[in-house]
Amino acid sequence: MQHSSALACHSALDIKKKFTIKPALNEHTQRYSYAHKIVERPNQVSSKQPPVTAIASSRPESKTVLKNGSSAVDLGASSHVSSLDNGTLLCVQQSAPQHLDVAKQKQSALEFGAFRSDFDLRAEQARNATMQTPQELQEKLFSVAAKEWLEEEETYHPDKPKTLKSYGDYVKRLEVLFTMRLNEIHIGHIKEYQREMKKKYHPRSVNNDIGVLSRVLRKAELWEPIRPLYRPLPVPKWTPPRVLTEKEEQHLFEVAALNHSYSLAYWVASLTNNTTASGSELRGLKIKNIDMESIPPIMYVPSDKVKNEYRARVIPLNERGVKQMERILERSRECGSVLPEHYVFPLRTRSGKHPVYDPTKPASESFLRKQWDKMRKEAGFPWLRPHDMRHQIITKLLENGVPEQTVMSIAGHVSREMLEHYSHQRVDAKFRALDLINPDKKKPVATAKGKGVKNAG
Repeated sequence: MQHSSALACHSALDIKKKFTIKPALNEHTQRYSYAHKIVERPNQVSSKQPPVTAIASSRPESKTVLKNGSSAVDLGASSHVSSLDNGTLLCVQQSAPQHLDVAKQKQSALEFGAFRSDFDLRAEQARNATMQTPQELQEKLFSVAAKEWLEEEETYHPDKPKTLKSYGDYVKRLEVLFTMRLNEIHIGHIKEYQREMKKKYHPRSVNNDIGVLSRVLRKAELWEPIRPLYRPLPVPKWTPPRVLTEKEEQHLFEVAALNHSYSLAYWVASLTNNTTASGSELRGLKIKNIDMESIPPIMYVPSDKVKNEYRARVIPLNERGVKQMERILERSRECGSVLPEHYVFPLRTRSGKHPVYDPTKPASESFLRKQWDKMRKEAGFPWLRPHDMRHQIITKLLENGVPEQTVMSIAGHVSREMLEHYSHQRVDAKFRALDLINPDKKKPVATAKGKGVKNAG
């Protein structure tokens, strides 16, 4: 009882000063978590009192006291210490923090342990992948090495989602035939891959596949012996994209404006034809990217929704662009897109007479397919694709003599081939240069004095 009385007189502050906490497994509460062993500090042990040991766990219940026999000391709202048969004190965590209920506390403790274990495992894997030698990498299967390469690209290039998606597609195609280790790959495999895949894919796609393969092999120091022997597939020469004539364009929009069953396809086609924004760029637009109050109204194409870094841009809206954007924004509000972070073209999660939309996600790649098919067939242009409207406006800009840099700032990126083909400024300059040396062009007649002889040059 003397020992119990001594314990009873300790305040919460005394208990905190008197004991240290060490990890220990509490058999009584192991279903909740690991406990802590509280050991009395030797320099504070009284000669009249035996050392006192307690075990603390995170078992959440109601109240906090330090018990020994019939005596008890209140330690506050966080721990409860009770006596065991051997005189050891059991300190049990009683109440959760005020901002957490009991269920969340138990779950978070378990989840933290799982997260910590998973974090350590992934950290070890990252270290091994980073510090591995080329010789170690050479022994890996292509699928494993390619996965590591992709993960590294995703880590350091999160601002290029479309590029990363393309890399993933290339790797998937490569994995079908490249099932061996990296050090087993030779030029014969690459040539056979080219022969097989060119039957199904465009030569440029096959070349892109080999480009990714070369980057994986280069990391393992295996590409240099292959590089002198590799020849990419020849790519067909660039041809101008097919576009509508002025009369055909007018006919398309006249037909589209009269049929409300494909109004959305009409608005999108017209908006692209007045802004150069492609389908993927429009799908990535959020309400915050549109400013109808500015003069002129503008549309900002965000960098994380474009094919490459040059396509991020600010596009002013002309009169027709403003009209179509107003219609599109009205539809957006009807679909529930009312906040700045909501998408202008939200994802449809349920179709039918009463469709449901999720404004926090962008529309699918096929959100225009049915309406577009109806519109182009009725207008008599079954070959027309949504992306062709981007070609349409770029062609019109270049043919009307708009400077190349202005076209680039509006469209974001235009191929050099297209600029060369359509820029009348460049064509006129070439014509004038060649016309200067035209041998058939009539030149000033020089008459010899008194003889009338012509200078044939």
